[in-house]
Amino acid sequence: MNNWGIALSDQAKTKSGAEADALFAQAGEKYAEALRIKPDKHGALNNWGLALSDQAKTRSGAEAEALFERAGEKYAEALRIKPGYRSALFNMACLFALRGDIDNSLRWLQKWAEGNPEAMKSKVETNSDFNDIRENEQFQEFVAGLS
Repeated sequence: MNNWGIALSDQAKTKSGAEADALFAQAGEKYAEALRIKPDKHGALNNWGLALSDQAKTRSGAEAEALFERAGEKYAEALRIKPGYRSALFNMACLFALRGDIDNSLRWLQKWAEGNPEAMKSKVETNSDFNDIRENEQFQEFVAGLS
C-alpha cells in the first residue's frame, strides 16, 4: 500500500488540476490503508506528508497552507513513532522553508544534521524547497558547516 501510494503521488506530479488532485487523493487512501494494516509504519506517514506537501506546492493562499499543515501533522506523527527519523526531520525543514519560516526550517535542519554522517551539503544545496531562504545569512552559515 505504501509503495502504491508513492507511485500514485509520483504520477500526480506529472498531471495538473483535477487529474492531479484525484491521484493525490488516491495516494492518501493508500497511505491510510498502509497505516490501517501497520499503524506504526512511519515511512507511510512521511510519504503521505510528502504527497500533501507536493500538492500544496500547486496551490496558493489558505488552500496551500491547509495542505502544508496536514503534511506537517503527518511528519510529526512519523517522528512520534520513530523519533529522530531522518527523512521526516529533513522534510519538516523543507516544509518550513516552503512556508518562509527560516528559524523553524533551520531548527529542523539542525536536528537532521546532528549525528548524521549523510547530512551532506549537496542535499540541502540542490533541494528546491530551500530556494526562498537560500539568501538568508543564517541558512548560508548552516549550509557552509555541512560536509
